[in-house]
Amino acid sequence: MQRNKDSHHIDPRKGLEHGNLKKELISFFIPSEDKAPFVVHAYGITNPDADYYIKRVRAECFILEYIVQGKGTVINNGNTFNVSSGDCYFLQPSSCHKYFPDKSCPFRKYWINFSGAFIFDVISAFGINTQTVFYGVDLNNDFSELFTLEKTSCKNDEIYHSAAAIVFRMLMKMSKSIQRKMAPSPLAYAIKIKLDKSLVVDFKLQDISDEFFVSVSKAMREFKKHYGTTPYAYLLDARLEMAKKMLTESNITVKSLADNFCFNDEHHFSRAFKKVYGISPKHYRDNLTDDE
Repeated sequence: MQRNKDSHHIDPRKGLEHGNLKKELISFFIPSEDKAPFVVHAYGITNPDADYYIKRVRAECFILEYIVQGKGTVINNGNTFNVSSGDCYFLQPSSCHKYFPDKSCPFRKYWINFSGAFIFDVISAFGINTQTVFYGVDLNNDFSELFTLEKTSCKNDEIYHSAAAIVFRMLMKMSKSIQRKMAPSPLAYAIKIKLDKSLVVDFKLQDISDEFFVSVSKAMREFKKHYGTTPYAYLLDARLEMAKKMLTESNITVKSLADNFCFNDEHHFSRAFKKVYGISPKHYRDNLTDDE
């Protein structure tokens, strides 16, 4: 089932907003009669104009997009990335994101939206669960193979085995692209370990700089060189991500979350949460209840 789309559209039910297109070819798939372990919702090819954009307040599925040509910008959970031909970006459920092409050289992209509970375990095992953009990953042939599945069937039950194998292969390529990068230095890795253990306790970079006999500025530069962000920004993101999970899976109060994750107070926590996810902790939990 395919359609060409050439319009501006806002769908409040899915929190999706997008702007102008030159042309977009989308293939939708009929949902499974039973609960399938892997679900392809849609895939397609997008040829946007300079004013095109996509904005989602809370994504409902995994979104994998590959830049065939041109360049653009991706903003995911408050972090900004520049992408160009040969790059891909991977957006996870519940993420708050926006992406748009470069005005002078709009990107052309292949994409797929999919879901499956086991995907969370796969991306965690591959080490790609915390990364948005993967630079220089050739997914062209994989998407070409994926696009042929619609000739077989438009029913998810009849194509998801083949689609899952192709997507799994793409995720492995993304994982390998990370492994090719320079391994973090002992200092940067030591800071990361300290940060990962400091979600619910106070963290002072001075402590680790004293331990390794380096200045605070040296420790910050070394961490950012290898992990692309500052130690405090990394810790804030990790705390907010864990808090978001607890909002989903428990009845803990917002005030208790603020206390547990070392925020000054409930208002400080709510402001930080809204800045990253585009919605307050209370409204995030209320929306989860409404969805049920």
